[in-house]
Amino acid sequence: MPLNDKPEASEQTPKGAQKVVRYSRQAALGMELPFTMVGTVVFGGFIGYLLDKWLHTGPWLMTVFGAIGFVGGIREVIRRLSVEGNGNGSKPD
Repeated sequence: MPLNDKPEASEQTPKGAQKVVRYSRQAALGMELPFTMVGTVVFGGFIGYLLDKWLHTGPWLMTVFGAIGFVGGIREVIRRLSVEGNGNGSKPD
């Protein structure tokens, strides 16, 4: 047995365990993405709201920053679901 804790080539995980890990990662991603999307819009709208209060500009900056948050949320969802990554933000092996 090697000194590090990495499994040797002959000690690979069973196929069923790999399936469970893949499905649990997909489920976690599916539950995380709606919060990411809503969070970016709320955060952008909140920043715009604060700027509107400070500059007395009405709802314009809240609308603009909310839209910027929406675009940022879409970009983040696309980045996480891209073919280049494996769905969890890291490069495939």
